[in-house]
Amino acid sequence: MSYTYQTVAVRSKDPDHNAPARPLPPRSDRPHMTQNPPLWLTSVVTTLAQHDVCVIPDAFSNEFCAALRADLNSLPLRPAAVGRGQQRIHNSAIRNDNTVWLDGSSAAQQDYLLAMEQLRGALNQQFFMGLAEYEAHYAVYPPGGFYQRHLDSFRGSNPRRVTTVFYLNENWQADDGGELRVYRDQDDGVGLGILPAQGTLVIFLSDRVPHEVKPGHRERLSIAGWFRVPA
Repeated sequence: MSYTYQTVAVRSKDPDHNAPARPLPPRSDRPHMTQNPPLWLTSVVTTLAQHDVCVIPDAFSNEFCAALRADLNSLPLRPAAVGRGQQRIHNSAIRNDNTVWLDGSSAAQQDYLLAMEQLRGALNQQFFMGLAEYEAHYAVYPPGGFYQRHLDSFRGSNPRRVTTVFYLNENWQADDGGELRVYRDQDDGVGLGILPAQGTLVIFLSDRVPHEVKPGHRERLSIAGWFRVPA
């Protein structure tokens, strides 16, 4: 597989989450915090037809990022696990972030999930991927936090097909570290670093792009998500 990368320049319910749902007005009765549909949808589809990784700076506004941060700060977090099903374990030698799943219980979550639903439709229309659902969680990495190199899906063993990572970090600088490093394949020892700057959205194929989260010097906030096919 050839490694390619493109920047697009554009201006589920957690079974462990017991927080009560907050009543919201119907989507049609309130203003959206995002463009509907997002302006970058066509560019993403065009990019992923030719490249392995798509990076979209300023995918969403600073105001929307602030709303997502406020939502995240209102939720209880739990140590992240690795593995699936009965093989899920907590292993801080592999990853040491804390997470909480998005369940659509806030206006900010609803608008983010709506944008991802529109992306799911565009990917299915263009690539006939059969993506049936989207799952996502907030992730908070403490200073020094990391996630070792891994694939999100191994072919034939996991229904995850497309990974998304969206960043909520204000004024992030290169000296802050914490980059997402994506690799061409398992033999690539160099890779490409992507700063977790506020508003940046990264999209890649879950079973083709090894990646890791490097340690940072600040708390690092993101939303990690996966489009899935039926298991």
